[in-house]
Amino acid sequence: MTRAQQTLSVILLITSLPFYSLMVIGAYMLFRLGWGVYTFNDVPEAHEELQKEILEAKSQLRMAKVDVD
Repeated sequence: MTRAQQTLSVILLITSLPFYSLMVIGAYMLFRLGWGVYTFNDVPEAHEELQKEILEAKSQLRMAKVDVD
């Protein structure tokens, strides 16, 4: 391989690196999203707490004469 061919190979590699890096980052982010969905735990206590907070907020809004339903 001549020096000109090596230089051309390096230039082609450098110009395609941003594209490949975006592909790698995208694949990593998809993996992280999938892993997060796979390992997501249901938390019934948090659901009950959230429902209580919603009811409390509705009652406060009703006391302030705001229509919430």
